[in-house]
Amino acid sequence: MSSPDTQPQTPPLALLWRLTQSAQRSAAIAALTQYVGAKALMLFVCDPVVHTLLPAPGFAQTLPHRSWRLFLDACDPEQLHSDFLPFPAPPHMQPALGVTGEDGTVLIALGEAVDREQILLLRAALSVIGSALYNEQRSVHLEREIIVTRERAKNAAALTQQ
Repeated sequence: MSSPDTQPQTPPLALLWRLTQSAQRSAAIAALTQYVGAKALMLFVCDPVVHTLLPAPGFAQTLPHRSWRLFLDACDPEQLHSDFLPFPAPPHMQPALGVTGEDGTVLIALGEAVDREQILLLRAALSVIGSALYNEQRSVHLEREIIVTRERAKNAAALTQQ
């Protein structure tokens, strides 16, 4: 991938591993976006509470238009999905390429210069990354449940002492 005139690129698996590390996620997103030749990347994982695809931690948490949801619904593990999506917001449209991992994790690359081969190579690792991010989300939800449960126990104890 490198020539005498260029810096060697960070391997995609190293970039994907860095996506699982919350402290390194922003830099990993920027590096992976550049690596695949995209203007932007969005990663969607199944949310452990609502059981639907939502933006992964570290990615924009709101979608600029409902057409994104339709695009996600059209993504299929058997093939790449391509269309145009509003980005960064309507009415600006960008070419979009979506790839789905075996677990349903979806990576969407936006831009005209996206390297389709690199996106296809990343497909194999999406399930591992999706699993790590799913577990991160699940951990956050469980921590919140623990806080609520402790508060309820505290309130119940206070009531019994009255």
